[in-house]
Amino acid sequence: MVPLAQTERILASDLTQEEVDRRFFAIATDLVGAPTELVDEAGDIAWRSRSTLWGTTAWARSSTAYTPLRFPGQYYDAESGLHYNLHRHYDPETGRYTSPDPLGLAPAPNPVGYVHNPHTMSDPLGLSPYPQGGDGPKIGEYTSKGEGQDLKRSAMVGDDQWHFNTGHGYDRAHTGPGGVQNDLRTTNLNPDQIEQEIVSDVYRYMDNGGTVPTPGPGFSGPLERSVHIDGHDVGYRVIKRPDGAYQLSTYWLN
Repeated sequence: MVPLAQTERILASDLTQEEVDRRFFAIATDLVGAPTELVDEAGDIAWRSRSTLWGTTAWARSSTAYTPLRFPGQYYDAESGLHYNLHRHYDPETGRYTSPDPLGLAPAPNPVGYVHNPHTMSDPLGLSPYPQGGDGPKIGEYTSKGEGQDLKRSAMVGDDQWHFNTGHGYDRAHTGPGGVQNDLRTTNLNPDQIEQEIVSDVYRYMDNGGTVPTPGPGFSGPLERSVHIDGHDVGYRVIKRPDGAYQLSTYWLN
């Protein structure tokens, strides 16, 4: 969600027709898509902002234009000082939302927190950090053993070792609520795609302050979450083994 241009009209009784006519500005943005400059048709900078890490924005009084756009998906409300973010309002002074996430704790363990790093991530809907999925850490080359429901695979993700119970997750039906049978094999998804999306979701979760449980004293069970992949809701369970490797125990179609 990167804005490209802005058009506007200035209406007043004493203005010439040329001034009343619509004005056009190209929008220059930072890495995540927050506006930093408005450039007019003559190539002159009509508005330039200075922002804090969490989005508090200031600009010169001599600016000849203005935009209320802030972080991707956010619109500045001058009366409250908050940023309207579709599903919630964001306070740039505290770097937090003013209300809990409508999705609960699924996107991140802190329901009022913004993204972990505003230089590289955003939350355009006020629901979940972006980028997602394939934009996360990449799974390296797999090694595997077994086949069918017994297929197990291992791979490196950066410096982390991962183990995947691929057969248990993909090559069988899952019984959901009410005894309904769901089967990932009936979708257009494949194991590589599913596991990449899950791994990316786990790292996003940890980037936002979450931890993956390790079996041992005080262990209350694996991390259980779900991720949306091409219109499908896929649940999964993952642990961090005592040896430091991550293990995707299983996954299923919700």
